[in-house]
Amino acid sequence: MLQTLFTSPAAVVGETGVPSLARPFNQSHLTEVLAAASPADSLFGSRQAASVGSAGNTAAAGALAASEDTNRVLCMAGGMPWRLAVMLVWALFFASLTAAAESDSSSALVAKLTVAKLKEAMKEVVTEVLNQRDRSARNNAATEIPLHNNCTDSSEYNDCHLVVRKNLCNNTEYFARYCCRSCTLAKQLPTYGPHLRHVAEAPIVATIQRGKTVFPRGAKVTVDCDVAGYPAPEVVWMRTNYTITSSDKYQLKVRATPGTLIQKLQAELSIKDFSNDDMGIYTCMAISRVGLTKTSIYLSQEFPVQAEITTEVITYPVGDDITLNCQVKSYMPSTIAWYNGEEPIVESEKFKVVDRKMKENTFEVLRSRLTIVNAQKKDSGHYVCRAANEEGIARSSKKIFVSDAVIHPNCTDIADSKECSNDYSRCSHQEYVAKYCCRTCTMTGILPPWGQHLMTDAKAPLEVDITPPWGTFPYDSEVELHCTGGSYPNKPNIRWMKDETPIQESDKYQIKEEVLQRSFKVQVVSVLRIANVRVSDSGRYRCVASRGSEVNEDSGLLSFTLDGTAEFLD
Repeated sequence: MLQTLFTSPAAVVGETGVPSLARPFNQSHLTEVLAAASPADSLFGSRQAASVGSAGNTAAAGALAASEDTNRVLCMAGGMPWRLAVMLVWALFFASLTAAAESDSSSALVAKLTVAKLKEAMKEVVTEVLNQRDRSARNNAATEIPLHNNCTDSSEYNDCHLVVRKNLCNNTEYFARYCCRSCTLAKQLPTYGPHLRHVAEAPIVATIQRGKTVFPRGAKVTVDCDVAGYPAPEVVWMRTNYTITSSDKYQLKVRATPGTLIQKLQAELSIKDFSNDDMGIYTCMAISRVGLTKTSIYLSQEFPVQAEITTEVITYPVGDDITLNCQVKSYMPSTIAWYNGEEPIVESEKFKVVDRKMKENTFEVLRSRLTIVNAQKKDSGHYVCRAANEEGIARSSKKIFVSDAVIHPNCTDIADSKECSNDYSRCSHQEYVAKYCCRTCTMTGILPPWGQHLMTDAKAPLEVDITPPWGTFPYDSEVELHCTGGSYPNKPNIRWMKDETPIQESDKYQIKEEVLQRSFKVQVVSVLRIANVRVSDSGRYRCVASRGSEVNEDSGLLSFTLDGTAEFLD
């Protein structure tokens, strides 16, 4: 009957727009509806049928039934099976329509009983009846399942029903501890077991969102700290050894994101008009009755003045004009000066200086160019660009070599000029550096113009190394193995093997690589993740680096100890 009404409004609403009954609903029909309930309820049904039937004999009784308060209906329905309760409510409604149809005021009353209103009323009634059934079921379960005295719900947020709904009872020990009663009644935990002795606490977590840590003067700096725990921790910001409170300088905000038992917070620290005085270590501390945890970040101001000689070439033949470029950045006007060692350079026919100023965002940028005309060997030396203003001083230097050495045609710089300029001192003790930076090594005087280095075929070594993970790993946990391979000028190829079998990416194994450019070395960092480590994962794991036909490898042994944990031995 309920489905027919909800899906077919025409069954109740006629063409005239008012409810119509295809079949007059009287006391005998009500008795039939109630008789459909279980035999145990027939006496109760008869009493209700008689009551409703008598109410349907008069218009006044019909009007009273039509306006019956929901709570009164629920009082009648609360003690019976829910299907019978729903039938009773429907019987009351149709008896009301019958009574109203027989009265003179039926048109006014019936016109107000629309299908939409009926649906809304019935939804409330059915929902409450079902809730009463669920409460009764929980009470019955509590009666049937003998709970231990230690098995209670102690969540401060009354959200143990969410723990049960999301099947978290066996996820971690603290869920079982704080929601023992609900988890046991839901049969996600046994009545007795080790969980009754749990003293586990939800961990307190505090993580500062890493981002920019160097800021210009006058900037508004914002640092966010993500905190989680149970109960909800308090958050304290500290700088050095004192607590930060809200003021004109500092603003503190905390936003809460409710979770299932675990409460999540985001604490925001804002610093107004950041300056050199605000540089330092800032600490986010989360504290509750469980304990405390803290994390820190160092904030600094961009230098009030910066200077950098941008010219990369450091070797020049005699007679060339040498040009050195220096760039200065500052928040306020700066002056710039050039030095050869400790001696100031004065503009002359030998030395030409050209300066140019411009604005770049909040910076004042000063570009200075020093030209050494017709350079000679005596002009070799350390050239310094010095910038200064009211807030500080900055220097940048470059060692310049002027040489009359004759360079063999086979003697060139294969490597990047910046690498050769920065690490030319390695020419004397690393043969492959002498090969890759032959010209720079000769012009700086480290290598002679002639010698065996002109015929060497030395290569950078092919390196590979596995860094053993620290500690042991529980059964069914994740293990990460890190391998670093190095080569030059091209990066090495890295592959993983278990014993003699190549490892391919799968649900079991994940491999990630990162390429890093170092001085005269290209490194590849390869990470092998082994999921859900089991005894069957024991074996020798090999990291193999290759470069053409050249191969090198490192390996380690993954095995299980007597206490059932895994360890990796290099």
